[in-house]
Amino acid sequence: MWTAPGKGLGQTQLLEMTAMGPQVAASGAGFVAAHGSRLWSVRAVTVQLAVVSCDCLTPAERDVYNPDKPPPRCVSKKPFQSLQLVDVQTGKAKLVAPAPAYLSVEEGEPSWRIELLGQVGQYMLAAEYTWESPCMAAHGGAAAAFVALDLATGKAVELWGKAEHDQLVRAGRDKALSAFREALKKAGEDGRMVDEMADTLSVQAVSPVWDAAGRLQPRWLYVLGWDYASSDGVWGSYSRGVWVQIAQKLKRFANQPLLPLPVRLHLAAQAKADPPPRRFGWSTVQEAQIALAKAALAGKGPEPELEKAAPKAKRKVQEPAGSGRAPGAGAGQRAPGGRASGGTRAAPASSGSGSGRAGR
Repeated sequence: MWTAPGKGLGQTQLLEMTAMGPQVAASGAGFVAAHGSRLWSVRAVTVQLAVVSCDCLTPAERDVYNPDKPPPRCVSKKPFQSLQLVDVQTGKAKLVAPAPAYLSVEEGEPSWRIELLGQVGQYMLAAEYTWESPCMAAHGGAAAAFVALDLATGKAVELWGKAEHDQLVRAGRDKALSAFREALKKAGEDGRMVDEMADTLSVQAVSPVWDAAGRLQPRWLYVLGWDYASSDGVWGSYSRGVWVQIAQKLKRFANQPLLPLPVRLHLAAQAKADPPPRRFGWSTVQEAQIALAKAALAGKGPEPELEKAAPKAKRKVQEPAGSGRAPGAGAGQRAPGGRASGGTRAAPASSGSGSGRAGR
């Protein structure tokens, strides 16, 4: 059982049901999960990313600047903290999300980080957040992407396509728009813009929640395209976001078993002293894997060997058709391989299942 009440990697506990109720057989910092015969952990890792110093560019270079091919003398390597998914049996590891090819600095300092959102069955869910100040841009900006990794293979997958995305938008539209209006009201802002931007509504991410009966009741991140100055930073610039809990299920989440009784009892006991975890996941460890799981929780096992993957290509910001304002939020999740589905980083909600990066 993995829980993270705040920021960071949280902790994993291995629970066993005994005559005295659920007992913690082992625990450790970070994320450890199983699927079938596979056992995985997530560990922090420092990676060196290429950062472009825009001050280095000459006036002539600025006139013809290509963000995919910056002058080598203007590029330097800087360390960034990321997360790696590690095969506990072999030590083979990969970044939870591909590293960007370049980050640019016209002003300020760039950032790039990954945050785990939870686990549902064989799927580990995460979010990628980036901030940079592109060369010659009017201002810096943030981008975000949802990432789902299949623990059967360790590879990225898209959890939903256009049809399911549109169903999610319809199912949560009223509740999401009401939540947007309420948030603006509390902030003393005019809620009428919610109706103006309602056609940009999209679903960007999912975070698992289970009710008291052990049933999966996901929270969905609904996003509206918004002007830069009033965006809230929940899912990148040029957008506002709200998490909404609705009963809509995905095909990939079908036939999910109830939360096991030991986990429910343990959570109930913890809830008397602590607030419910903000991020959560669980899996069943096979008998033959228990010793290995305990070792992983103790920080033992093969030293991770990070695969050398090509950085993802720099992607352009594209304004959504018909918005007349600014890039709205993409509709979905990062496509396997880190490519934006449809070739755009910020797409209108009507575009369907684009790999979701909210525009800068």
